[in-house]
Amino acid sequence: LSPAAIHREVTKSTIQKPYVLYPRAAGLLGTVAAIVLEPSAYLLIPAIAGTLAGAGAWIYDMTMRREFHAGEYLQRLHARLESDRKHSLKQLKLVLQDVDAEAELGQLRRLQAKYDTFEELLGRKLNPGELSFNRYLSMAEQDFLGAHDNLRRIADLRKSIAAIDEGHIRDRIDDLQGADPSNASHDKELEALTDRLQLLQQQRDKIQSLMTRNETAMTKMDEVMAAVAEMSTTERRA
Repeated sequence: LSPAAIHREVTKSTIQKPYVLYPRAAGLLGTVAAIVLEPSAYLLIPAIAGTLAGAGAWIYDMTMRREFHAGEYLQRLHARLESDRKHSLKQLKLVLQDVDAEAELGQLRRLQAKYDTFEELLGRKLNPGELSFNRYLSMAEQDFLGAHDNLRRIADLRKSIAAIDEGHIRDRIDDLQGADPSNASHDKELEALTDRLQLLQQQRDKIQSLMTRNETAMTKMDEVMAAVAEMSTTERRA
């Protein structure tokens, strides 16, 4: 999505266009033939003409039609991301349901609704064929997929602590703390149980941090939507 990446893709696609590639190939063959054989007008003229025609077509594409080709590239990128997003969304819902992550499922629904609203609003303000439309939408998809990755990681974290019975651990700690303090095996068990509680809390802290990141991403999306809503892209009627 960066200007450098877009420039690379536009350069690669335009240089492979038939109206650029074939004249350049003809010019190259004519030049080789003129070098290998005796240089003559019937070899040099097609070689020069082909080279100039190919170079001229490429320069025209890279200047006058650059925005068009950049828009095509972003449309292809958007289509690929859209396909990946829909597939991964279904998988993520199943994973979150498996670990009973109700809060995360709610966040995912809000995230999806926010993205759909953003796409609809953007369609009102910009033409889907425009470079700006596809750049905005592709960046929103990246934000969505980033939040999706965070939710996937949360599901894994919840799965990793699903077998830790916090209630049992705390009850056992209470029992051990009231038992004979000189018992070495009790001390080792108490240490192990305490470590397990610390691990549980660490994983919960990570989950909360990832949830907060997603909320921050949605806030930024709201800010972008507010800016898009202020765009004046149509002729006033009053």
